[in-house]
Amino acid sequence: MQKIVTPGHYMNGEDPTSSTTRHSLLVRLRDPNDQQAWPEFVDVYAPLLYRWCRRRGVSDADAQDVTQIVLTGFVQVAGKFEYDPQRGRFRSYLKTALTNELARLWRSQAHRPESLSPEAAALAGQPAAPSDASWDEEFYAHLATTARNRVRHEFDDREWQAFVRCFDEGQPADQIAAELWPDEWQAAPEKRAAIRQRVYKANFKIRTRLEAELEFLAEDIPHLG
Repeated sequence: MQKIVTPGHYMNGEDPTSSTTRHSLLVRLRDPNDQQAWPEFVDVYAPLLYRWCRRRGVSDADAQDVTQIVLTGFVQVAGKFEYDPQRGRFRSYLKTALTNELARLWRSQAHRPESLSPEAAALAGQPAAPSDASWDEEFYAHLATTARNRVRHEFDDREWQAFVRCFDEGQPADQIAAELWPDEWQAAPEKRAAIRQRVYKANFKIRTRLEAELEFLAEDIPHLG
């Protein structure tokens, strides 16, 4: 099972975990000259909002509209946005904006029952706000998956397998090392400690990279456990 632990390329050979190397995506949105920030922001967060809408019976077209409105709304206030780790303000902002836009949509369609799906009709007269727990879970899970997809290309197959098997599956380092480097493991018992270290190094390197990417994407993600 994948644990919650995100695009990223090393910039000019510098360490991407350094705060001086890479501004967060939310900070970059404040810069009108940064032409890549908006499409990157949409690529990361549009699937989350769209999926949330569709699971609640919103039509494809309306889900796309709601997603666009919420994301463009944040860009308009990004210059005034300040991250507050005690309040988790970015994910809270998205939840509130999404709640309000869905409520507006359902109110506008309430007089046209034929325009509502059964799921949306059932929700139309109810508060639209997702619970904090369900929203946070969806938010974190989405970013964890997005992060992994965005950094996967930076690591070779054995490094990635070592990380997944160590961090996600909790397999013993000896087992991982023996199965990923079987020839060396069997041929040189005296070198097994060094081979085992490859597992620990891969796990540490990828976890560090993912933590840096998560901070780049949202700033209010908890550190990896």
